[in-house]
Order: sequence, then C-alpha cells, then structure tokens
Amino acid sequence: MSDYNTDVLIRAISQYLGVAPKARYVRHLPKEEFDRRYNMDYGRITGMAGAITLPGNKIYIREGSESSALHEMIHTAGFQYLGCESSVVNEGMTQLATIEIGKKLGLRPHSGYVDEIRIASDIINAAGVPKRTFLRGYAKASDKYRYISDLLWKKHHRKFRDVDDWGPAERVRKAIYSDLKNLVGYSIYLEEMLKTKKK
Repeated sequence: MSDYNTDVLIRAISQYLGVAPKARYVRHLPKEEFDRRYNMDYGRITGMAGAITLPGNKIYIREGSESSALHEMIHTAGFQYLGCESSVVNEGMTQLATIEIGKKLGLRPHSGYVDEIRIASDIINAAGVPKRTFLRGYAKASDKYRYISDLLWKKHHRKFRDVDDWGPAERVRKAIYSDLKNLVGYSIYLEEMLKTKKK
C-alpha cells in the first residue's frame, strides 16, 4: 500500500461503518526512522508499533506494516478518542472492523490482538446483533461503553432479576458499564452474559 491509497481506505471505511475517518494524512516511514521516532519511546510499554496516530489525525506507518494503517484509520472513524489510551474492548472492536474491511480490500490484517478480538467477538455475540450493525453503532456512539452495556442489558437483563442473588437492577447496570470500561480481569456480570471464563 502506498501513500496515495488513503482515499481507498477512507472510502472502504466510510462504506462499511457509515462514518468517515478523520485522518487524511497517511505517510510511510522507513523502519529505522519510525523506530527511532516512536518505538524507542513507546515500544517498551506497548510492544513494537506498526503505525501511530498523532494529533491532527496524522498517521505514520512503519514500512512493512501497511495493514496497521487501516487499523489506525478506523481509530479516527470514531473508534477512539484522540489522545486517550485505548482499551482491551476498543482495540478488539477496532481490529474486528479492520479484519472485515481488510477482506474487502484484500489486506491481510496484523496478526496481533488475539485476546482483544476474542473479547470483542464474545461481546457482539452476546449482544445478539449482526457484526456490521454492531460496529456501525459503535463507531457512532459517543459513549462506547454505554452503547455496549445498553445492548447487553437489553438482551440479558432477565438473568439478573433475582435481587437476592444479584442486587438491585440499577446497580448491576452500573457495574456492567464500569466492568466494560475498566476490563482488566474477572467480571461476574460479563461472565454471566458472555458465558466465557476469564483466566
């Protein structure tokens, strides 16, 4: 993929998600230059980045990591608040969209995000909404975790009817929202809805 393919990515993302990415500046950097600029500072914490979005929605891609450009452009299509740390859930949703849009473009996505993709897939399956419908709603939602928790609650609220077992419904709803936002481990509510065991 070359710099001039930015318009192709924008069009594909817009068609699939119904939201256009804000990034209009996508440039390649040689591996050494990219690593010197970004992986030296960030790599110790996040691993070796293949692309990065900077203020002004400028995306720089490490040579040989072209599929990462699609992932970053989806971030700018409403999947991440610029300047905010991404979350397990958000990276999973972003990578699921990357995979789906990448299929249409013949792009093979980055092989990472295995746990994030599994969690995002479990959430979409538990919500009972088609993947594209879910992702389009996610892209447009101003509060991503409220969007997810509302869909999950609508589908699964009957499981939490027993106040003696679960506590008041409103407390459960707040806990689901909080657990999604801060997902780092076990959540009794999410496990009940997703039916997956967290290690």
